Amino acid sequence: MNAITLSETLLENARIVADREQLSLEAVISQALEEYLEDYFDVLAAEEVLAKIKSGEEQVFSLEEVEKMLNELAD
Repeated sequence: MNAITLSETLLENARIVADREQLSLEAVISQALEEYLEDYFDVLAAEEVLAKIKSGEEQVFSLEEVEKMLNELAD
């Protein structure tokens, strides 16, 4: 088990969520941290793609362009 230090406000808010959701305090904190890290890595991935778009390594197509390409493939 690992230990972390939380502010009193953060700890109290986590306790409120745990009580309302009928979860353990550990489950609430773990879930919050998992969601934060997932969001963080999603942002990193999006930033990488945006950098590739800006550098020309990746292309962006409108919905109309994609539909046209798909229609051409179907013909």
